[in-house]
Amino acid sequence: MNKFLTTISVLCFSISVGAIDTYDLETGQLLIPNIVAADGTQITMSFVGTGLTATIKDLISIGESYPASSRALKQKPDYYDIQFGKLLIPQVIVGDTIYEDLIVTLSEIISIDDVKEVLPSGSDFSWEYNLHDSLPEEWKKEFAVIMSNLIDIVPIKSRSGLYYGPIYAWNDNTLLPYKGILGDRRGSSVNGGELRDVGGVVVWLQLEIPSSEFENKYLHRYSVIPHEFFHIYQIARSPEFRIKWMMEGHAATFESLYTQQYYSTNYFQEAQAQVDIKYINDPKLLESYESLDNNYSSSVFFTLALAKELQKLNYSEVGAFRLIFKDFYDQFPTTENWEMLFLDVFKMSVNDFYTKLKAYTNDINTVLPSENLVLQDIFND
Repeated sequence: MNKFLTTISVLCFSISVGAIDTYDLETGQLLIPNIVAADGTQITMSFVGTGLTATIKDLISIGESYPASSRALKQKPDYYDIQFGKLLIPQVIVGDTIYEDLIVTLSEIISIDDVKEVLPSGSDFSWEYNLHDSLPEEWKKEFAVIMSNLIDIVPIKSRSGLYYGPIYAWNDNTLLPYKGILGDRRGSSVNGGELRDVGGVVVWLQLEIPSSEFENKYLHRYSVIPHEFFHIYQIARSPEFRIKWMMEGHAATFESLYTQQYYSTNYFQEAQAQVDIKYINDPKLLESYESLDNNYSSSVFFTLALAKELQKLNYSEVGAFRLIFKDFYDQFPTTENWEMLFLDVFKMSVNDFYTKLKAYTNDINTVLPSENLVLQDIFND
């Protein structure tokens, strides 16, 4: 363990995914192309590296095996759980056979090509892009730019079960090209549940872009990307948090701040202005995912109103949104503890905030943020 961390801490790293582990029967050595090492707390240093060669001490568990030529290879890196000293291997090739879902302990670290220390405030999350041929090249290029921006802005810290995110994107004019992986799910969302591997539930981001959005050049064909990306950030920190106006309101607000900053478009006014007065009169209704909320307009309104109320407590606008987007999730909220954390972070109780909400009308223009708000300022410490 100490040798592993010592080896990792003296090198530098540049990650790439695309290969799986191989085990050499002659030398007894395991070659790991890509690895993430963390203790799962998301508040300590973690490490990402490439080209690790090691020997195995104990095989704790193993999943299915099949001929190497029979299935596509996964791109998912290994995950080394520092807290428990266990290595989670999604796939390994041994001769002409692939074995899946292994958990092992390591005996010796022989060598490592490159490695990088990741601060608690940094990102060690990796992505896999599956962009279908039905998508226009223009969209694919912009997708790459958006993802580069988002990875730079929003740090996502790994934990066992969520350190890697496949993205599946396609034009809805083609018939579910990833049906064999995603099933019959339609639309754009973050999903998981049925699929599992050695790390637990497999979570993926899917983007089914309506062909009408390409034809009419609707901004939503791009803005949906930061929205769903932010959900991965939320789930990485708070997988058991299900308060609708916060989960969806924060993601949709982030989406609109992104479009405002990078496309000079007020998406709040264009797409999130249909605020339902019934939720302002009875805010607790919007905690449930059973509530109907047109394009999450009311949830966005709650989020922007919270930012306004925080500014009344002498926080700057940037400081208010940092509390909402960053500091709150740094406390790992759940559906059980969120009201207590709300009070701790925002210095007002949920009930106090709901009372303040009732003084507002349902006009989105009364809570709009500044047009010069910069996301990097919000997330940078």
